[in-house]
Amino acid sequence: MNPYVAIVHRKPGTGYSVSFPDVPGCISGGKTVDEAMRAAETALSLHLAGLRQAGVAVPVARDFAAVITSTDSKGALAYILIQANS
Repeated sequence: MNPYVAIVHRKPGTGYSVSFPDVPGCISGGKTVDEAMRAAETALSLHLAGLRQAGVAVPVARDFAAVITSTDSKGALAYILIQANS
């Protein structure tokens, strides 16, 4: 399985948010980038596990270049690849 691209945004006054354009509804955040990324790894694993348990197809991860050139990435602070746990 290909890794998912996580997009990090800075939220002034609150910290950082992380979203996965290929996994709608899967978001996380934290006061620091490190905290937000740890939360993102957990959020992705739990979200995908929930989809599987519900019998919903797991979204296919797009190529890195396809994600960073999409409108989803506007204003991104960073992009990070996260491999989903099986």
